[in-house]
Amino acid sequence: MGNTVLFETYELSGLQLKNRMVMAPMTRSRAANEAAFVNDLSDPNNNTAEKAYIEINTNYISVIHFTSLLTPLLLQQEDAAIINISSIAVFRSNKYLPTYSASKAALHSYTEGLRDTFAGNEKLNVYEVYPPLVNTDFSAEIGGANGIPPSEVADELLAALDKNQFEVPVGETKIYAAATQEAFANIVRGKA
Repeated sequence: MGNTVLFETYELSGLQLKNRMVMAPMTRSRAANEAAFVNDLSDPNNNTAEKAYIEINTNYISVIHFTSLLTPLLLQQEDAAIINISSIAVFRSNKYLPTYSASKAALHSYTEGLRDTFAGNEKLNVYEVYPPLVNTDFSAEIGGANGIPPSEVADELLAALDKNQFEVPVGETKIYAAATQEAFANIVRGKA
């Protein structure tokens, strides 16, 4: 991707998209889908089915919809990227975030399929960023203060864009990603 401008305002059908939208930083040639919603389903008084529906729609379906709207525009660019933000939860769920993990696992699978779809197109690359817990206002209620700084995620993404590294594990997620890659390599070599 070289040294292109990462963030710039772009107008799409009269709708001005700034650096940060509800779910995505936008550029003329890059869409980073970051839809996030966390719901603790361990509380028996929660309306878990309704909240799970909202969470799956927010973290997964909305990304598909947004991507489908932007893909025609991105395909017109000389150098474009779709950047989906999944999570360390792709590799393992926990009792407090089961549908969050499921939604991010679905996003991971979708991103791989999207990458395969555009593998022959040299102008459009599909990236996936796997951060662990990140210290943001959004994650405060689930212990975000213990997370990595957002700048670490941004630095890893920018480095990956320069190298055309399409899978971008960040922080401790690198351990899970490496173990998964090794396990699949062993299966392919017949060592499983």
